[in-house]
Amino acid sequence: MRASQPNFFVPMDRAGIDPFKQRFLVTLRLEGTVRGTGGLRLMDETCATSVPGLYAAGDAATRELVCGGFTGGGSHNAA
Repeated sequence: MRASQPNFFVPMDRAGIDPFKQRFLVTLRLEGTVRGTGGLRLMDETCATSVPGLYAAGDAATRELVCGGFTGGGSHNAA
């Protein structure tokens, strides 16, 4: 696992945690639309949504305009 996902282990190593032998805290983050799934649907390139006056960008916005209607995961649409 270290060879395929080395960045996952950096914070663990810095904290002195062996994730194979010790428990560690897992928290939720506001991420998940990066791979093209979920998020607020953008109507056009101005970042407008279907709600008048509401605009979205970054992880809050869907990436369909960028990568199409992909589902999450896989290297073809990883951001």
